[in-house]
Amino acid sequence: FLPVLLLVASPILPERVASASIQGAEEALAVVSLAAVAEEAAVAAGNPPKTDSSMDESTKALYEKLVSLYTAAGMTPSSAKVFVWLMICEPAIQTAESIRQATHVSAGGLSEAITLLTKTELVRRHLQPGERKHYYELEKNGFLQSIKQRAIVAGISRDIAYEGLKVLPGNDRLKALGDAYGFLADQLPRLIDKYTKSHL
Repeated sequence: FLPVLLLVASPILPERVASASIQGAEEALAVVSLAAVAEEAAVAAGNPPKTDSSMDESTKALYEKLVSLYTAAGMTPSSAKVFVWLMICEPAIQTAESIRQATHVSAGGLSEAITLLTKTELVRRHLQPGERKHYYELEKNGFLQSIKQRAIVAGISRDIAYEGLKVLPGNDRLKALGDAYGFLADQLPRLIDKYTKSHL
């Protein structure tokens, strides 16, 4: 199921659906799924992400591979480029202008990407002493918060599927979807706890 793939692969998915009610979450998931399909098709059509000319060839290849992966998984192209750049750049803290020059994202696309990445707690914005411009870096362990949000989305999706069984009793596809999301809703918090205790 594409929604299951997006739930696991995309750090941005929770921001789009975590606040949805049970009645509205199904529509939100469908919109995200269609967007992901469209973006994946655009990447496959031959639009590789532009990269900073100062990157060496191996770094460029890594950047392009990760951007394509996150775009296909559901991130907007601009968000994927900014997220990946902040993952590999040196120094780790970057200005908006340095991000724009490296990723070739438009000013509007950069603003949208930063807004989305900061709201999902994957990127942190801060000021340096004595300066007025903002700096950006990946939020330390922000991916854990993203996974926690995915567990919430999984629980909502499970509830929708099981509610659907009341309307369409005996529907094996709805049951399979509900069981899969239920498993994720149950196991993701446990995995986060186990990781936190062993690595942090």
